Amino acid sequence: MSYWYIFVGSLFLFNPSINLIDFLPDFIGIILILIGMRKIADLNNYIGDAFIKMRWSLWVAFGKLVCLLLVRSLDATMILVFSFATAILECAFLIPAFIGLLEGMEYLSIREIDNGLYDTSKLKMTTLVFIVVRAVGSFLPGVAAMLISTSTGTVNSGIGISADAMNFYLNLLFASIVMAIGIVWVVGVFKLIKAYASSEELNKVLIQRYQHEILDNKEIMIRRRIRMMTLLAFLATLPLITVKIDYHYVMPELAFGILYMASTYVCGKYTNDKKLRVMSIVSTIICLIQFVILWIFEDLFGEYTFDSFEIAFKNDYYPELFISIVALALISYAIMYVCHLSMSKLFCKAIDESVGLKGEYTDLRRFDLDNEKKKLMKKRVVMTNIIMGVYCLVSFITTITSQLYDLRETWLLRLTFGLVLMVTTYFVNKQISDEAENAL
Repeated sequence: MSYWYIFVGSLFLFNPSINLIDFLPDFIGIILILIGMRKIADLNNYIGDAFIKMRWSLWVAFGKLVCLLLVRSLDATMILVFSFATAILECAFLIPAFIGLLEGMEYLSIREIDNGLYDTSKLKMTTLVFIVVRAVGSFLPGVAAMLISTSTGTVNSGIGISADAMNFYLNLLFASIVMAIGIVWVVGVFKLIKAYASSEELNKVLIQRYQHEILDNKEIMIRRRIRMMTLLAFLATLPLITVKIDYHYVMPELAFGILYMASTYVCGKYTNDKKLRVMSIVSTIICLIQFVILWIFEDLFGEYTFDSFEIAFKNDYYPELFISIVALALISYAIMYVCHLSMSKLFCKAIDESVGLKGEYTDLRRFDLDNEKKKLMKKRVVMTNIIMGVYCLVSFITTITSQLYDLRETWLLRLTFGLVLMVTTYFVNKQISDEAENAL
C-alpha cells in the first residue's frame, strides 16, 4: 500500500496560499495523495467516495494554476473574485475528501484486524480548521484592505496605514497562522501514515484482498484502462487551449505528447500501441524545440508590427527564426494529428469492447440497437478527428500570420478551436468511459 504518497502530498498543501499565489503547487500534492489513495479506495467505500472528491479538488487546483498564469492580465478585483471562488471550492471538496479518507482508514483497520491503529478524531478536527483557515486567509486580507481603503489609498480609520501595508500585514498574519496550524496537521498526518505503514498484519490482509478482488478481476482492469485512456486523451487537449501573455504562449503544447505517451504506459497492454508511443515522443521533442524558439522569437520581435515580409526579413535573426518556427509548426501539427488518429483507433476498439452484450445475442432488436449505438459513437470519434484536423490547420496558419502585420490576435481563433476540441473530446470520451462502466 502506498501510504507515504499521502504524507508527501500533504507537504504540498500545508503552506499558505496568498490570493492566487501558491508557493508549493497544490495540484502536485493532490496527485500524490490520489496515488496513495488509489489502492485502498478500491477496498473501502468511504475512501472510494473521498477519492472522487479528491479528484474534483485536483480540477480546482488546476483551475487555480490557470488563474495564476493569467494573474498579470487581471485587475485586483478579479484576482480577489477568483481567490474567493477557489477558496470556496477547496473547502467544498478537500474537507469531505480528507474526512472520508481518515474515516475509511480507521474503519479498515478495525474491520480487518479488529484494531484501531490511530484515533483520527483530533486529526479530523485539525484538518477541518486548517483547510478553512487556509482558504479564508487566501482572500480575506485583500478583501479587507480593499473595503476600508479610500480612493487615495489610506485607511478610513485615520491611522494613516496604506491599503498595501494593511494587505501585507494581514497576509503575514494569516500566513503565520496557517503555517502554525499546518505544521500541527502535517505532524498528525505523519503519525497516521506511520501507524498504518508499519502494520504488517493490516497490509498483508489488504494486499491479499486487492490481489483477489481487483487485480484478478479482468473486467475491472479493462474498465479502468478505458477510463484512464479517455481521461488522459481529454487532458491532452488542455495544453491546446493557447493563451498569450506579453506576446508569449503560456501553455506549451509539448504536454500533448507527454500525456499521449503516458496513456501508452499507464493503461497496460490495452493501449500498447508502439506507433502512438514513438509518435508521442517525437511530438514532445519537436514541440519543446518549437516552444523554445518561439519564446526567443517573441522576446526579440514580439512588440513590433511589420508592414511587409520584406521589412520583417531585414531584421537580424528574423528570417532564421521565422523559417524554423514555420517548419517546426508544420511537422509538429502533422504529428499531433497522426497521434490523434492513432488514439481514435483505440477509442473505436474501446467502443467495440464496451458497448453491447458479451457473447451471443438472443434478441435481434437489441443487437440492432447496440450496433446503431456503436456506429453513432464512432461517428462522434470521427467528428473529433475532423475538429482536430481543423485545429491543426488553423494553428499552423496562425503561427505564420500572428508574427506579421496587424494579425497578431489571430491566436484567438486558435484558442476558439482549441476550446471546441476540448469540449467535444470531453463529451465523447465521457460517453465511452460511461459505456465501459455500464457494460463491464
